[in-house]
Amino acid sequence: MKISVIIPFVNRDELLKRCLDSIDSRFEVIAVEDESRLGPSATRNEGLNRAFNYMNYQPDYITFLDADDFMLPEAYDNMVAAIKQDRSAQIIQFNHKRQMQDGTVYTRFFNADRVHTIPSVPSLWVNVWNKLYKADLIENIRFIPGLNHGEDELFNLECLHAAEKMHSSSMFTVMHCFDNPRSLSKTTTFTDLIREQKELIDFLDCHSFDNGIHELIRKRQLELWDNPTYKSIFSKRVQ
Repeated sequence: MKISVIIPFVNRDELLKRCLDSIDSRFEVIAVEDESRLGPSATRNEGLNRAFNYMNYQPDYITFLDADDFMLPEAYDNMVAAIKQDRSAQIIQFNHKRQMQDGTVYTRFFNADRVHTIPSVPSLWVNVWNKLYKADLIENIRFIPGLNHGEDELFNLECLHAAEKMHSSSMFTVMHCFDNPRSLSKTTTFTDLIREQKELIDFLDCHSFDNGIHELIRKRQLELWDNPTYKSIFSKRVQ
């Protein structure tokens, strides 16, 4: 099974080394440096372009990994096992573990094993690093350049719009880490949040969705606006 993992990075540091060292040799690794500081969307797009233009390696599936996270040892085997459960599912969503700054690890269990037709997915989990995408599904889908917050959400909405089936897997693939002070989740601005909302409105204007997807988006927005990050950024803005 040919699986490409796309990793955008800015700094060649110990976190990147940890990330790369964690990846099973059966993956094809596409690490893309953001030398011009264009942001994660543009860098991931470059990774997608490379994945589809390699002459000697055409991936069956593509996943993403942030350079400050790392893969669990069983990630490749779990991905292949999930693919075999239903080869027609175009998106596979996994559980993950979370490592805090003090080293404490929490299990983040969201998914039981189930295949969902679109739009009857259980919830709108926005991250791309906990998902596996069929290559032919996303060959013509890209991240919105310059969008530094919510870029995963808009990418996944495009994927859900194009897909027919999504598989939620109970297995684990990634350790999501909170030990990088430079991560975008810690540097999000008021402007980033407003841009995210504008792109979401534009997306809804341009696409026709079943009411089920609209309801997922509505619930997700309610969750976001109750998120401590959103509250903190907006409270600082109005002070």
